[in-house]
Amino acid sequence: MSAETSPFESLPNELIDQILSNLATDPPSFSRFDQPPGVRIVKSAARDLKNLSRTSSHFLEVTRPRLFAHACFDISEGESFLQFILKWDLCRNVTSLLARGNTCSDPQDDPSWWRRILQHLDPMRITLLAPPSFIGATLGTEIMDGHNWAFQISLQVLQLDRRERQVAPPPVSHVEACPGLLAAREWSSLQFNESSSLKAYNHYEYFLFQVPSVFNRWGSLSRTHPESVSLSLSLNKLTAFHYTAVFPFYNHVKLVLDTVTLMTSLRSLSVRLAPCLNDKATELEQRGSMDPSDPWMELATGYTLVAHAVRDLGNRARLMVWETLNGPMTDMGTGLEERNVIGHTTTSMVSEQPDAPDQSAIWNLRKDIEEAFEGPSSVFRCGRVIGFSKLKKRAREDDDHDSIGQLTPPKLPRYLLAKHLRNTPPSQSPSTQPKAFIIHPPTLDPFSPKQLLASLLASPSTPPLSRIEAIALLDHVQLLPVFDFRAAVQAISQVSDALQSALVSGGESGERARTRTLLLLAGLDTLTEGVIRASNPVKGAAALTAALRTLTQLSRVHGSYLAVMLVNTGGLGSAPGLGPGPGAGAGAGAGAGAGRQHASRGDFRASMDDEGVYSMFHAAETSLLPSLLMRTLDQGIDTHLLLSTVGSDHVVEVIKDRVGEGVGKWCIWDKNP
Repeated sequence: MSAETSPFESLPNELIDQILSNLATDPPSFSRFDQPPGVRIVKSAARDLKNLSRTSSHFLEVTRPRLFAHACFDISEGESFLQFILKWDLCRNVTSLLARGNTCSDPQDDPSWWRRILQHLDPMRITLLAPPSFIGATLGTEIMDGHNWAFQISLQVLQLDRRERQVAPPPVSHVEACPGLLAAREWSSLQFNESSSLKAYNHYEYFLFQVPSVFNRWGSLSRTHPESVSLSLSLNKLTAFHYTAVFPFYNHVKLVLDTVTLMTSLRSLSVRLAPCLNDKATELEQRGSMDPSDPWMELATGYTLVAHAVRDLGNRARLMVWETLNGPMTDMGTGLEERNVIGHTTTSMVSEQPDAPDQSAIWNLRKDIEEAFEGPSSVFRCGRVIGFSKLKKRAREDDDHDSIGQLTPPKLPRYLLAKHLRNTPPSQSPSTQPKAFIIHPPTLDPFSPKQLLASLLASPSTPPLSRIEAIALLDHVQLLPVFDFRAAVQAISQVSDALQSALVSGGESGERARTRTLLLLAGLDTLTEGVIRASNPVKGAAALTAALRTLTQLSRVHGSYLAVMLVNTGGLGSAPGLGPGPGAGAGAGAGAGAGRQHASRGDFRASMDDEGVYSMFHAAETSLLPSLLMRTLDQGIDTHLLLSTVGSDHVVEVIKDRVGEGVGKWCIWDKNP
């Protein structure tokens, strides 16, 4: 005797399907995307459809298409999953896929797994939960994961969406020819959860590490690089981008934003750089050896970069919606509320912008020089480390102090210093607090009192300064001569103590009334070479990194009134006679230490394409950062200016600006004081 059929089962399948639609829920990966990547992203507490399918074979038949609308499978079992989908004719029902990669140290997953899947399925959304290197391989991008021992990132999440299916899916030949999953379909949205960088902060040289991520590669590609051209063809179709990370380094955030510039059709941008509400990541700060202020400093600067990027995208009339998503940011001593960058979760519409400025003036750096430290839009502004470098002489290897004073970096900083001293009203200057600190080797004549006085007397001003007035201004400058690298570090610490003491004695009201202060540090690169000669390039780079980290912290903690200027006297590029050929660095006069540096740097040599720092006037002549010392120095600089000779003209150009939009600006710099 057959079992009695329930009245519900006797309903038409169309009506049952309509009822079942009320039991269907979104996959858990939607709501948990911003949480720490893990297997929990696929676990759902709602099992209504699954339980109903178990009640009878009839209900199993009608619920199966909805059960597998959002499918999840392990990449190692991809073939079995595909055979099941084909067996039950569910290909047209699968609208989203979540693929899980192998987290073992020796994964066996095939990074081209998606080719076989897309031959039969045409999902609207693909989510990939896998190790960083596997995600890179899936996207056809080789990433550097040699520093992952510091980050300990085991999983990241990539999600690609599109608004609608094509009338006819691309042919199999198209899928086979695609270099990566990003090019296999016309995706309209990209979301990426990069995981947490907190564990890397336990290392004092943390900002030298590279988080394992595709954005490290994408963001460092020049626009003319063949890989960049291919990548742009895929990224320029995206209209929405969402980026999630926990306390990423701000220089990495800059690489992410550089990638955003390749998304020429972008209309919506959202970022989350802080932990989610239920994320316990902040508790790790108390368990490791990190300085608790470091992650918050990087976070604040990262959001500042995002603000600049949003403004730029809005000015170009491209971005329509942007969203900042922050976790528990209040009552944690971050200081972020004061910046008015991410006071709370917001969704903002970028308003219509006025007409673009005159294009002929955009590249001109002279206006920024004349308005230095006066406004937030200048290349020269407080709260950043500004580096000045020259191009190494091609005619001869040694430079004397006269040539340094005439063309090379001290010339422009001395002009900016004189302008700063003139433009700060005496009434705003505390009698016990210097307006400027200058740390320099005593043998560096361009920053001697005599040269500084000459700069003030010769500087253009109305009315002209008298000698007595110029001397009075120099009374507000504190000179700190140093003879070696250790003394320079001690001098930096002395300046830090002075600034902190003035901040504490002034209180909150004193902070708001602080007089603008310049910290000028000259010859740090040359002093670091002394460490290298006494040991090796790696130890020198480590010592330099610690000093640059202190300068960066000073510029952020006292960002409302302190500008740091780093004057490099050694120069960028390869010195004469130090070509790439063997033994080029061991010529006469190089010394044993220099010979060891040349012999040791082997793998540290990088091409111009790898660094992303170029001179528009000398791009074909030399790599600007051929050594570990130069690259380490550049990594500690926010805005880097290069002074060189082009024909008979002295040119200054911005070759790097990771917290602004100054890259490419230049001007002819006259022989002013």
